[in-house]
Amino acid sequence: MRRLLLAFAAIVLALWAVVGGATAASAAGETIRGVIKTGTEGIPGVQVNVSNEEGFVENAFTNEKGRWRVEIPNAGTYTVILDTDTLPEGVALTNPDRTSVEITVGKSQTKSVLFPTGEANTASESTLDRALQLGFGGVIFGLTIALAAVGLSLIFGTTGLTNFSHGELVTFGALIAYFFNNLLGLPFIVAGLGAVIAGGLFGYFQDRFFWRWLRKRGTGLIAMLVVSIGLGILLRYMYLFFFGGSTKQYADFSGQPGSHWDRSTSLPRP
Repeated sequence: MRRLLLAFAAIVLALWAVVGGATAASAAGETIRGVIKTGTEGIPGVQVNVSNEEGFVENAFTNEKGRWRVEIPNAGTYTVILDTDTLPEGVALTNPDRTSVEITVGKSQTKSVLFPTGEANTASESTLDRALQLGFGGVIFGLTIALAAVGLSLIFGTTGLTNFSHGELVTFGALIAYFFNNLLGLPFIVAGLGAVIAGGLFGYFQDRFFWRWLRKRGTGLIAMLVVSIGLGILLRYMYLFFFGGSTKQYADFSGQPGSHWDRSTSLPRP
């Protein structure tokens, strides 16, 4: 039991040192940032206003890559407003009513605010277009859940364990990719590959020094199930401590518009 506790403590401390240390270094002070793009190109010179009820007001302009950043004086609630008059001709917000966003920033946090843009188009979206878009999003989400279910099934089929921490293990990969992409500035493809490697190593060491040790001791499946619940709770609160509980976006795809498919020209004609 002592060996198990030491091994598990070593894994937790390693994660704390790597993720926690780099996160703290990257988030020294409170910051609000964002990116404004059209397609894959950043839009320079767009003005963004950040203010709060205590009188703090600061304007920022996007650089040549469409990125902007404002260092705020302290944690709290801030209003971020996009000046639509500074958008170039032919570019508009995909949601014209969303010119301002209210965001709460915690201590030492960096929060991202997105203003998705695209080509200016006064035509309203049809019900069919909206249904197709929502249906496509639902398929993508369903495939993500199915992939996680395959992993859970593999674990149960090979070990007989119903792992209640499986959701947190799936989240581990997503957060590591976010850490590499947003906080270390690596390209998304590189961040994704790094997350796959980190997830594989985390799973290997977890099984090698934790679950395998319990199996060798003859620990029953019910007891291991309870242990997995505790592991899931531990990982969940570690994620909340390091990354917070708000929605995160990958930097490479912040504000990226969707692809447009013109049915009138794409469908074969009789």
